[in-house]
Amino acid sequence: MGFLSEDEMARLDPAESVLFPSPIPVQSVSSDEFMPAPQTPKQREFELRVKALGSELAKHQGTSRRRFFKSASGMAAAFVAMNQTYGPVFGVSLAEAATPDMANERAKKLSGQFIMDMHTHFLRDDTRIQSFLLQRQAVGKAGWNPAIKVEEQTIDDLKFANYLKEIYLDSDTKVACISGAPSEIPGDWFLTNEMKAQARSNVNQQAGSQRMYSHAIFMPGMPGWLDKALPWRRTHRAPFRDWMQNVILIAPSNDFLRTLPRGKLPDRKDFSYHGLNHQRRIQDWKIAMSEAERLRDDLIRFIEKPDPAQIHAL
Repeated sequence: MGFLSEDEMARLDPAESVLFPSPIPVQSVSSDEFMPAPQTPKQREFELRVKALGSELAKHQGTSRRRFFKSASGMAAAFVAMNQTYGPVFGVSLAEAATPDMANERAKKLSGQFIMDMHTHFLRDDTRIQSFLLQRQAVGKAGWNPAIKVEEQTIDDLKFANYLKEIYLDSDTKVACISGAPSEIPGDWFLTNEMKAQARSNVNQQAGSQRMYSHAIFMPGMPGWLDKALPWRRTHRAPFRDWMQNVILIAPSNDFLRTLPRGKLPDRKDFSYHGLNHQRRIQDWKIAMSEAERLRDDLIRFIEKPDPAQIHAL
């Protein structure tokens, strides 16, 4: 997406070259969408714990720490270190980290688990977006995914046919959801809402079951924003327009937005706006969250005692 300036990018280093290669990152890592926050004391504690535990168990198993962390036991060790740092969050034992057979057996038992990926993308056929192709090429060059390291990456690799292959054939994903991002330039949407709905319909029809869902994106304030989701839901032309007569849309009002910092809902552009001033960004977000609680309370009161005077025609 590229929200950082060249000056900000010059102040950063690639995570794969400067961070300890733990199975779980030892601090927050960002793309080029926002400035990463410095490592916290707790993250530093986790790094020290996972290093020490990895060294001890790797030596016990007669292997290098790097190779150990690529195993099921190494993954378990990282979660053990997380529990030691943050408390008993993950269901893992030190015995699993110390015993490869135990870790491998558990990994085998979990291999058939249900996996639902709720944030997947592909690009429309007429896209002019190239940033994701550059990111995919960078991943290949870094060696993170050997399967794409040996092949030249093209824009077709980011379109529907390859998306379908990678989601359902090359991974263990059982159900996926298509999401995307809007733009003030209609041609720069990843996919229109209609395109996502059509892809969802095609996949489910081929599968004979509900294997795909899709998000619809709305842009309040843009002309016709309420009419763009699906053509058959457009109130002024839908054949079943009576369906919309009992629909209530709940959305922040302009008056509410004016009470928030910078007069807007928080979004990831705040990372670019605030830069390294993380305290101010977090403060603004906390204010927005506090104001959202007021909306929640108003909604609860309305549900308990509906007031028709608060309902306005769109």
